[in-house]
Amino acid sequence: KKLTQIGNLFSSDRDHKILTTIHTSDLIETNFHPVNPEDSLGTLVELISKTERNLFPVVDKDGKLVGIVLLDNIRNIIFKHELYDSVKILELMTKPPAIVSSDESMELIMKKFDETGAWNLPVVDNGKYRGFISKSNVFSSYRTKLKATTIE
Repeated sequence: KKLTQIGNLFSSDRDHKILTTIHTSDLIETNFHPVNPEDSLGTLVELISKTERNLFPVVDKDGKLVGIVLLDNIRNIIFKHELYDSVKILELMTKPPAIVSSDESMELIMKKFDETGAWNLPVVDNGKYRGFISKSNVFSSYRTKLKATTIE
């Protein structure tokens, strides 16, 4: 407490102030490759081979997020070629741990990250999928802003 009073430690008030300067809409990542719930496992495997991501949003024809597919959850079947045509994304997808919107406060988003243990959360505005926000990018932005406010 004494260190905080003389300026050697940051208070939670400073954390709050920094978080309020981070805009969710600036951190949305859109380079995830959406799949349709009716797509086959084979389609997903082909997509996996062309991307570095391990998370795939499942989006219907109207742009609505209906689930996600995590590579870790399907690793046990992606080499079973006999399933490529018969298994649909609908059978593989799970519900996202939480959903955020681009106008949510960063404090609320960080609370969702903490509660779910997730590193990526989908961003949905007006029912439409927009992308993902990653905890890593939030931390990077926070660190950048923190450095800019450090008392020398």
